[in-house]
Amino acid sequence: PIASSQEEIIKISKEAVISNKQHKDLALFQKYKDKETLQMVLSFYAINNNFQYKVKKSCKNEYYLVCVDKNCEWKLRASRSGNTNHFIIRTFVNSHTCSLEIRFKNQRQATTSVIADVIKHKFANIKTKYNVADIIRDMKHDHNVQIKYNKAWRSKEKAKEIMQGSATQSFADLYSYLYMLYTT
Repeated sequence: PIASSQEEIIKISKEAVISNKQHKDLALFQKYKDKETLQMVLSFYAINNNFQYKVKKSCKNEYYLVCVDKNCEWKLRASRSGNTNHFIIRTFVNSHTCSLEIRFKNQRQATTSVIADVIKHKFANIKTKYNVADIIRDMKHDHNVQIKYNKAWRSKEKAKEIMQGSATQSFADLYSYLYMLYTT
């Protein structure tokens, strides 16, 4: 829909609920499916825009972030929308005044969960060979993030578990499957 005024733009953006964890843009009054989705979007946003943030306050009703540099003006505050799980960005100052040295340091938002979400599609086919060196190379090439071997290995294991399930749980389910097979 085409909006003719600022109020209509805000109304339209309030109605759309973002559920894609790799959503690219942030804007005031964007609504997210839940806090986890908002956190993932913010991590990807920080990685793609070469900055780092720290969490000032995080609870079930509020999520408040600031830049890691104390002198920087960047901040974001989101809160729960009523009795729903939706989170809405209420305050967003998108101007960085931090130094480039701080912005291009080791990327703290590239957690194993974020990296696993990026690479999980590689494990859709169980026969795919995607090793730790490939993960390190792809993260450096695609996202300009240098990660260590251990973090890449943990991310790979987490991505495999997301796509293929837990080996422990599969083994536990084997007994019930055998019982059902026996009874039929």
